[in-house]
Amino acid sequence: MQQVKQGFIIPLLGMLLVSAFIALAFFTTYKKTHESVGLMIAEHVAHLSDIFAKIHKNCGILSFDFQKNPINFLNVKSFSGSQVGSMNLRHPRKWKGSYTHKTPAVNQNDFQIVRTHKGYFITPAEGIKLPSGLVVGQDVMLNDDADIATMVQPGGVLWYQGKALAVPLATEVQDLCDVATFEVE
Repeated sequence: MQQVKQGFIIPLLGMLLVSAFIALAFFTTYKKTHESVGLMIAEHVAHLSDIFAKIHKNCGILSFDFQKNPINFLNVKSFSGSQVGSMNLRHPRKWKGSYTHKTPAVNQNDFQIVRTHKGYFITPAEGIKLPSGLVVGQDVMLNDDADIATMVQPGGVLWYQGKALAVPLATEVQDLCDVATFEVE
């Protein structure tokens, strides 16, 4: 009977060791995936912020049509009128697009520009799962009353490893109804 017990100990220890390695590999992969998603979101919003600063410098961003505006128009080379996507421009003929060949996205979800009472922000889109496990639009509500400026502070839901997962739009965007006059070239 003792030989039978000894015959099971070595294979059992081997199976436990292999199981531990597999569990460690899954955990490490899971953790690295969340880390890379968080860092990717931070990198994309910073890149988008730079693009919108260039657009505003060249074209003068006036407004956006909706409270949540998908960023899916930066690959447009030319357009007619004063609007590209949901963005209204003061000088549309100064458009120097396309500003990117492929629109930044996370899991095929575009980023968005969100209007709040405190300004416009570039944020992850609805449905994007943040590294914290919270989901934008379910757990993190980005409505008119959202205080995104607080959310991107250390400890906030849109802060990850020293980086903001949303940024203010670096322009003084106004609603068209607030603009007394403007000229479209």
